[in-house]
Amino acid sequence: MSIEIALKGIRKPAIRRLCRKAGIQRIHNTIYRSVRMYAKHFLEERARRALIMMEHARRHTVMKNDIKEALATTGNSIYEGEH
Repeated sequence: MSIEIALKGIRKPAIRRLCRKAGIQRIHNTIYRSVRMYAKHFLEERARRALIMMEHARRHTVMKNDIKEALATTGNSIYEGEH
């Protein structure tokens, strides 16, 4: 599945819920496209970094640790019970 198809799955109601949680009351129509473009850039950058980690380890499969390292190098982290 391409990133463009996956991003179309980020529907208006999901973006609205995120905006409401952030305290935004009114949402302009151009925001939806902007959020999808930002999400695309975010995912592409993290995927690129995960591929670098995979190649450095001389593997052909991206592992969970590659994703965790890619997120950690950019200042993001995920919490799933283990750190």
